[in-house]
Amino acid sequence: MRKGGQKNEGETKAPPSTELNANHQRITLQVLHVKKVDNYFETTNQQKTNTLHYLERQWRVLNNIGK
Repeated sequence: MRKGGQKNEGETKAPPSTELNANHQRITLQVLHVKKVDNYFETTNQQKTNTLHYLERQWRVLNNIGK
């Protein structure tokens, strides 16, 4: 039977602080991964926008529009 803070025989549960630290590290890594993915798509979207603007400018130049 369990009393106070004593472990039952064979119980190997980590102390709460260790579990919290491990969860915090896991969540931190997940957040960093999401930020990395988000930055990738933001960069990709910016590149698409820049390319689109470049092509629009080239089209105007070729058609003598908006000199």
